[in-house]
Amino acid sequence: MWLRDALPYDVTEESGDDRPLSRVMVYGYSSNLFQSDSFQNLEDLGTAFHRHLRKLAIAGAFKPIVFIAHSLGGLIVKQTIISLYKSKDEEDQKLLRAVYGITFFGVPHDGMDIGSLIPMVGNGPNRFLLESIGLFSSQTLSTQHREFLETRGTRDSKIICFYETRMSPTAAKDERGKWKMTGPAAVLVSKSSATHCREWENGPQFICAINRTHSEMVKFGPEDDEYEKVVELIQGLVREARQIQERKYPSRQISPEQIRKCLQSLAFEHMQTRSSGINDATSGTCEWLLHHETYIRWIASSHGLFWIKGKPGSGKSTLLKFAFNYQKNLSSTTSNAANSDIFLSFFFNDRGEELQKTPFGLFRSLLHQALKQARDALLDLVDDFTQKCKDMGNYQEKWTWNSNDLWHFLELSLPRLLAVRSVWLFVDALDECGEINAKDLVKKFKLLIEKIAPLSTSDNKLRICFSCRHYPILSSTALLEVCLERENRGDISTYVRSELFPYGESMSTTIPDLIIDRASGVFLWAELVVKLVVDLGLNGDGPAKIMAAVHSIPKGLDELYERLIHNMTPESLNLIKWVCFAMRPLSVSELRWAMAVKADYTSINACQNAEDYIPDDDRMKKQIVKLSRGLAEVTTGDDLIVQFIHQSVKDFLIDKGLSKLVEEIVGDSTSPYAAIGMSHLELSKTCIKYFAMEEIVQLTNYERQKLYAEFPFLRYAISSWVAHLKESDEYDITPEGILSLFQWPLNDLLDIWTKIYNEMHRYSDGCPTDNTHLEHVAARYNIKGVMNAILQSDGVATIGIDSKDGSEMAPLAWAAKRGHEDMCRLLLVTGRVKIDARYINKQTPLLLATQGGHQAVVSLLLATNQVDINVEDGAGMTALSLAARNRDVDLVKLLLATGQIDFDTKSHGNLRSLLYAARNRHEAVFKVLIAGVHPETINSTNFEGYTLLFWAAKNGYEAVVALLLATGKVEVNSETDSGQTALSIAAYYGYKAVVKLLLATGQAKINSKTNLGCTPLLFAVMCGHEDVVELLLDTGQVEINAKKDDGYTALSLAAKSGNVAMVKLLLATGKVEVNLKTNEGQTALSLAAKFGYEAVVRLLLVTGKVEVNSETDSGQTALSIAAYYGYKTVVALLLDTGQVEVNLRDFKGQTALSLATEEGHETVVRLLLATGRADIDSKYLEGWKPQLWDVKKEYKAIVDLLEQYHRLRSWDQSAYI
Repeated sequence: MWLRDALPYDVTEESGDDRPLSRVMVYGYSSNLFQSDSFQNLEDLGTAFHRHLRKLAIAGAFKPIVFIAHSLGGLIVKQTIISLYKSKDEEDQKLLRAVYGITFFGVPHDGMDIGSLIPMVGNGPNRFLLESIGLFSSQTLSTQHREFLETRGTRDSKIICFYETRMSPTAAKDERGKWKMTGPAAVLVSKSSATHCREWENGPQFICAINRTHSEMVKFGPEDDEYEKVVELIQGLVREARQIQERKYPSRQISPEQIRKCLQSLAFEHMQTRSSGINDATSGTCEWLLHHETYIRWIASSHGLFWIKGKPGSGKSTLLKFAFNYQKNLSSTTSNAANSDIFLSFFFNDRGEELQKTPFGLFRSLLHQALKQARDALLDLVDDFTQKCKDMGNYQEKWTWNSNDLWHFLELSLPRLLAVRSVWLFVDALDECGEINAKDLVKKFKLLIEKIAPLSTSDNKLRICFSCRHYPILSSTALLEVCLERENRGDISTYVRSELFPYGESMSTTIPDLIIDRASGVFLWAELVVKLVVDLGLNGDGPAKIMAAVHSIPKGLDELYERLIHNMTPESLNLIKWVCFAMRPLSVSELRWAMAVKADYTSINACQNAEDYIPDDDRMKKQIVKLSRGLAEVTTGDDLIVQFIHQSVKDFLIDKGLSKLVEEIVGDSTSPYAAIGMSHLELSKTCIKYFAMEEIVQLTNYERQKLYAEFPFLRYAISSWVAHLKESDEYDITPEGILSLFQWPLNDLLDIWTKIYNEMHRYSDGCPTDNTHLEHVAARYNIKGVMNAILQSDGVATIGIDSKDGSEMAPLAWAAKRGHEDMCRLLLVTGRVKIDARYINKQTPLLLATQGGHQAVVSLLLATNQVDINVEDGAGMTALSLAARNRDVDLVKLLLATGQIDFDTKSHGNLRSLLYAARNRHEAVFKVLIAGVHPETINSTNFEGYTLLFWAAKNGYEAVVALLLATGKVEVNSETDSGQTALSIAAYYGYKAVVKLLLATGQAKINSKTNLGCTPLLFAVMCGHEDVVELLLDTGQVEINAKKDDGYTALSLAAKSGNVAMVKLLLATGKVEVNLKTNEGQTALSLAAKFGYEAVVRLLLVTGKVEVNSETDSGQTALSIAAYYGYKTVVALLLDTGQVEVNLRDFKGQTALSLATEEGHETVVRLLLATGRADIDSKYLEGWKPQLWDVKKEYKAIVDLLEQYHRLRSWDQSAYI
């Protein structure tokens, strides 16, 4: 098969490199006629092909497409392209733009001979399809062809047509009544039908004969001359497509180093910690899943979602990890590494750091895994990363990934991954990322499956498995699910019996049954009880006592946890608070020091000398188990992270356990809400006390590695005290003691904090600057309690209330930028802040709030009546222009409602709001803006000299143009510095709808000229926009013979470009002066002749008005020009008029014959000599003496012709000697 076995290797780089340029994909469809039960039509066939094509669009980066189609297949391609053209879908438009070339082999554009096929089909359901492509039922094809030409109306694509030159056997019944192709030979698809495509593609580079029958014309063998002909044209097509791709979408070379850096940007600490912390399934457990009917259905499905659901502690994570490992191992053993399935996993962990419990962390981890396994599918991601680093600077230092962008890249990559391999995605503990996030992720998974299903091949599948509690996800038909507590009794039994078996018969008979029964499907309950039972057994308790103890243990996890925390110590409570509320999981060493800090200690040395100080991590590990009563654990691995044994422990403590502990230990009755807030305040104070220790305060060297090594808790304390303080504020806890800890209003400790923070966390978003005061911290993070405490401090000067920090931001600026309404109100009430002060980038609080879209803060600032609403920042942006750029309709309305917006300022800050609304095509914002704008404002210009109308017309924003015109305020004919109007620029770009709107006003000057003399008509003709030309001509007001400054008319421009349809359109008006000349003396005829446009020459000659002997400024005629370039058909057309003067000379004395002779155009020489009028003795004006010897060597056949002609005409040979 030449498409598969030869073409990819024969279409190669022009440089001689044998590397293939293209990937060949074959699409087939059923074309059976006899006894077919199919009633599909062309549109149906096109729709099916359209659906298969869409996977190419989703595959991401732009790749040009070249179609190769035979017979009916070509009509299907045309129908598909029409479908893409009509679609509003972004992926379809991307596909359409990618189509550069089409090669049609015997495609019946204008119908084919179906006479012998009609009897075969009879009255079958497919007769309509057959008749629709016949010679005399071509309404379907006419409509299709017209619509197809509309999609391919410009010259940025190329079509090549091949036609058959041998008659084909037709269908006939043999003696047995069977249909065979043995009937009388006929031409099935004529040349005119097979080449009935675009009018300008009528030369040999576009039309080619194949000396085969209709069916054989796409069948080639080795060293086939016809194949060589075909491959040459296809190779040119592919190379041109590549060149256009490079011009439009320059390729960026992606190096392994770029990929490595991109991987680093996606990776984060503890990315796989949770997975490794989940215990492997006990031998003999979880295997039931592999035989479960629902799981088998999921495995067998084309694409599917599988939900492992269950109560807290039922073993969901263990089961999901088992399934992941099983399927991954199975894939690796059944295929090689290059072809094995792609496995992606993520285990949410609410007890972990931020990235372990958010969708952002999920997306980063999944993309990191996908990029490592199949980098070619994610080159767009690497490219985007590289470009961002180039534009903005280093990752993390200057920019960070965005969650939405990462999901977008994940969506883009999956179809590309599925093109070659199946993908398995396992996500554990969805409920641990929060209710809203969990619901959103399941929705994303469902939509992903729906989108992928029709686009990927049947061999490669996307399967998604996730685990989650019964809530917040709700059951649906789109989810295959298994409920663990209904299925895992066998696993619990296996686990309990295997754990108790080593302790003798007394522990492995009736006790296991009791535990299994009371577990009620909760694996964790059974695990905790087994540990208690083992401890009792080791202590010497008998079976009866152990049974009684098991009976006494509450059946619910919460009740069990409540029993375990009873009679805990204050140290236990301290540990519980840190494990429960730390901003990220603490290491053993960090927790050891966090618990060592006490209220009275001011130095590290004092902490170490304390009676309860734990000197090393090994002892701390034991203390963790002891103090937590087994509810906390230390993870394995290098990090030694402290966490609760299960998420349900944390849930219990937050819901009610902590408040019970506080009441029991401290003696204060408190609500769970207040207990959480108080805990955060205590943790914040501990952090502050730590970096206030004498050894740290007295440091002079803040070298990072030294700080890490000598002060294990410092990194956490420095970065987390603000977060804990903010959390306590959210719970309405008064920040008692915070001001005194910092010795406010002194700033010494905050200065130390700033220096250490910048050394340890220099690239983080929250990194403070020099001169940061407590007021800045409170305002930036909306810690209202601290700000209130500062403002209420009697007799103390609040020196920082309006001071600027190192980033040129005052507290009010920070509050406005972050959208903290209550904080802004607190500051404004003092009367001690400058409401219109300028900060970073000359921004005021109003501008900062508007930029962030904080409507409540904007409203609050406006209500003071002290803000300048028209003030501009360093980039010339006002509040209104910022709101418009952000498409914030409500903010735009709020600002306009003040009645203070000044559109007439010299710097145009507010005018930008109109431009941004127009650019974003946000009609709602634009309507609001233009409603109250003065005419002079609408018609003012930007720095490029563009009015709003011109700018909207230039960009084809039809809706914006309509809105502007509807105001009745715009100057339709306003000109730019180059003399362009809205009409001329719309005509130039071919925006038919915009042109129509402008013409409908009745005000547009249809013949206005630019500085170079271009009218709207000339622009439209020059750029080949026939529909726009038609609109302009229909007005009846166009000066059709208007000239540009270089003398070109509409007709000469159309002739020069070879646009047959345009020439027809212009000539049809009957008003065109066909002999007008350019500044170089060229007529439309001479221009068409120069470029060999036969159809245009023919159209001009048919008018009967053309001066065929008109000369250019250099004395050339249409004939001499065509002869020089060797356009034999054009020469023949001119000679056939009988009006051509064959022997006219140009200014160099050359005739048509001498030019054709010197250029070696033998056929043209024959044509000229055949007239009998060619003067072979013509001389140059300055004495003609060509070198006959040189001519003889190069063009012997031509010289022979001339000599023969000379003999017949008694030509004087001495003229050549």
